[in-house]
Amino acid sequence: MVWTLRSLRGAFFFVRCALMAKVIPVLDEKGFVTDLKIKADQALSNFYLSQRSQSDSFRGNIVSLSDLLRRFGNDPKQLRDRTQELLSNYFARQFDAADVQVLTQVTGPSIDLQIDAILRDGDQEITLSHAVNATNSIIKSIIDLQNTGKEIIPADLISLTNGVTG
Repeated sequence: MVWTLRSLRGAFFFVRCALMAKVIPVLDEKGFVTDLKIKADQALSNFYLSQRSQSDSFRGNIVSLSDLLRRFGNDPKQLRDRTQELLSNYFARQFDAADVQVLTQVTGPSIDLQIDAILRDGDQEITLSHAVNATNSIIKSIIDLQNTGKEIIPADLISLTNGVTG
């Protein structure tokens, strides 16, 4: 609960208000999601799947991995810095607190990003760790590193270590 100042016909008084949970809208039977695990998964999925041009109303404000790869795919340092900055700001709107770290590694025409995030809502916390492989600014794979703790997997080893062919 929080106290907020209100006015009514020139008189001011304090009112106790419940803090509203931050939610993420989803287009299925869940509607508005408040569960931390589902919110985290949905927020990161939105980042991976969104396209810069998918909204006329919010043109230029859509957080999109494909747009970042298009703009900075040839500059690993810029890609790392901009991805970290945009994800930090994006997650800050969705969660009470967010700590994001992004690493990049270049192997020939491929670039790997490791995205690590600690997201908090109230007294709950979740840690995400994903490796994204892109070649010529096209996303080839996204791997959840949550349970393995591995560093970025080089592009030529992704198919060998995970049974994924591409």
